[in-house]
Amino acid sequence: MLETIDDDRPMLVDAGWPLDRIGAVSIVGSGTAAVLASLASGALLTRLGRRRTVVAFGLVTVVATMALFPLAQARAARSPGWPQSRC
Repeated sequence: MLETIDDDRPMLVDAGWPLDRIGAVSIVGSGTAAVLASLASGALLTRLGRRRTVVAFGLVTVVATMALFPLAQARAARSPGWPQSRC
């Protein structure tokens, strides 16, 4: 029987993180990030203007999204039919 990955589970579960750590990172991490982003955006808006601030936060979003790629790779590597690494 083929083993499949449940697409409804978070990637962190598939990466082997314990549920209490996922909860802490999700709640504390996202709340802290929201507060820091709002403070930074206010400061940047007055110094750089609206357009440059939007571009700056767009770049931050790209970097944050790219940081998720290793987790996505770990998840894909566990799915059936994914080519295994030759390293």
